[in-house]
Amino acid sequence: MLKRQIEQEDMLLDREVDAYYIDFLAEYARYLRLHGRPTDSMSLLKMIQGFFGPKGKNNLTLDKQTYLENLAGVALLDLGRVEEAEERFKNILAQNKHDYDSHANLGMIYLKTGRLERAKTTLERAIELGPRYPEAYISLAQYYKRQGDRSRAREYYNLALKRALRSSLISMIKRELASLSAKKEGSP
Repeated sequence: MLKRQIEQEDMLLDREVDAYYIDFLAEYARYLRLHGRPTDSMSLLKMIQGFFGPKGKNNLTLDKQTYLENLAGVALLDLGRVEEAEERFKNILAQNKHDYDSHANLGMIYLKTGRLERAKTTLERAIELGPRYPEAYISLAQYYKRQGDRSRAREYYNLALKRALRSSLISMIKRELASLSAKKEGSP
């Protein structure tokens, strides 16, 4: 229905307007995923790619296509489709080796599936590419926590805390730091 309304309004003639709609719809897909509706998010992302991608108007920049693919990969993770998400992130990196989000997401998958050395390497690369973003620091802290290195885990949680902007993320990091401190105090 939205596609039909846009076409009827004849508002897709200008690339700047297209860019506005792409951004708006991509952020709405992100919103849907964050609010527990990954299936709806995936449907919207497919519509955006179909309408604005190579088979449609072909107005997507590489950066925007990468962003949409990352959103779809995370939605796949939300749906429990880990193998598909992993493959999507690998495909993104085959096209764009310098994408922070794909490295961070792939590192998280490696961590959650027990491929710890791959996780560490991939997350370290994510941090090189996006040193101001907290997510890869959090995942690397989780890696060190799993390895039993509480000192390094604390270090990376503190680095993440300095970069976190969302209050929910800050709270989560503080809980993890408190958990590490509690384990230290309770250890013999």
